[in-house]
Amino acid sequence: MAVVTRLWKKFKSQPDVWFFYAFLATFTLSIRKVLFFYQIDGSFNEYSGTYLYVSDIFLFFSLVSWSLLSLNNKSLKLSIKDLTRGKFKKKKDLAFYLLPLSLVTWSFFSIGWSDNALIAWFSSIKLLELFLLYVYIANVSRETFKHMLEIIIALGLIQSILGVWQVLIQHSIGLFWLKESLISPNIDGVAKVILRNQKYIRAYGLFPHPNILGGFLLFSLVVSLYYFNVFRFKNTKKVPRGIKSFLISRRVFLMIVGVQALGLLVSVSKSAIFGFLIAAGFIIFSLRVPRGTIVARIRFVFNSLRSGKKVPHGTNKSYLKKASLVFLIIFFLIIILKPNAYSLFIKSLNERLLYLNVSRGTILSNMFLGVGSGQFVWNMSKYVPRGTYLLDWQFQPVHNVFL
Repeated sequence: MAVVTRLWKKFKSQPDVWFFYAFLATFTLSIRKVLFFYQIDGSFNEYSGTYLYVSDIFLFFSLVSWSLLSLNNKSLKLSIKDLTRGKFKKKKDLAFYLLPLSLVTWSFFSIGWSDNALIAWFSSIKLLELFLLYVYIANVSRETFKHMLEIIIALGLIQSILGVWQVLIQHSIGLFWLKESLISPNIDGVAKVILRNQKYIRAYGLFPHPNILGGFLLFSLVVSLYYFNVFRFKNTKKVPRGIKSFLISRRVFLMIVGVQALGLLVSVSKSAIFGFLIAAGFIIFSLRVPRGTIVARIRFVFNSLRSGKKVPHGTNKSYLKKASLVFLIIFFLIIILKPNAYSLFIKSLNERLLYLNVSRGTILSNMFLGVGSGQFVWNMSKYVPRGTYLLDWQFQPVHNVFL
């Protein structure tokens, strides 16, 4: 009873934070209510409807309670001061609010010339929702920011485990109450790869597509590297007592990153894998990290090799052996599994050519104003190349956010 009372007091003092935690815990789930949808080519289409997700409800309550508290206090303590340990320059940082706000404003203006006003309204509101989330995260306390990272890391672990599980059993786990996708090698439209001339499904986790799982795991992996090597400054060989100290041990760090990396690998999301390699390289070689962390040790070994210096015998040299072992394992896996190059690379490129051609036609025909927010899929039939018939599953957004 005392625990419940203590939690209730914390909730009353910071209701926005607790609603925000609930949003984070549910934003990877596809649990939703379909409010309204328009059929495309006589069938339901994911991108021509309006939806209310469970996470939307929690985020709404978080933003409303935060606004009310802010108005009541008449001031906001910006966490950026704590995170950067520097002075908050309002004029300079104001641009980071005005630039995305201008995009949101333009999105609402574009409703005026959109063919489907309801989809345009829904798309613009969702964009506004993301902007307000961005503003909220920029103003959370240091403690809330730390807990946010911890929740994202936990979600990355859970999604990775579920994705690996799906690949091992080659079908859905059965978590339909969490809106898990129905997947199997024999179902049309399910993302697959060909290994040794056999079809195998890619990992979905609880997401609607492996590429979305890959994108989220890219995000959670970067968060993990940041959290363990930058945000939490301690890193010792012996694990002291206590849960917090346990979380920062090297073995736990390697386990958490390893599981997420395996989940990213079985998602077979090439863009996400390539993006993670770039992000990891940036973190290792560009970001300032405290001495003694794993990233600092890897950087030390690399700099020693690049400068021609002898790598000291011991822990640092062992990283080279571990890296060599990983590359050898990957090399032999490629030889054993014999992945089909067409299914891995060429097929996806051919599919994306269609969306590139539709994008070109859409842009050239609507050079200045565009077609309106959320209207790409709705207008695909107008700009598809002549002689091309679109299948139901091909009605989806272009696979390039800039187009």
